[in-house]
Amino acid sequence: MNRRIMAIVAAVVLFMVACAPKNDTYRQLVVVDSLLLGHNYEDSALSILKNIEPQTKEDTAYYNILKTAVDYDKYEEINSFDKVDYSIKYYTMLEN
Repeated sequence: MNRRIMAIVAAVVLFMVACAPKNDTYRQLVVVDSLLLGHNYEDSALSILKNIEPQTKEDTAYYNILKTAVDYDKYEEINSFDKVDYSIKYYTMLEN
């Protein structure tokens, strides 16, 4: 049942990514985000993140959040919250 739900979620995410008018980097970030919804996919998410070079401020903000989430899930030490702060400032700016 769990695999079935994950397959449905992944299919919906991939459909949304395919239809979204975003760049390739953003699409890869959405894939990473969907991997983090499942349990024990942190290694796969991390391997994709290692190959991503954010191109825009939006990509950078999204990347920073996902990288922090992966590090947290893998029990990695987080020494600085500068990247998270960047993302918070970026998304706060969009609200105004």
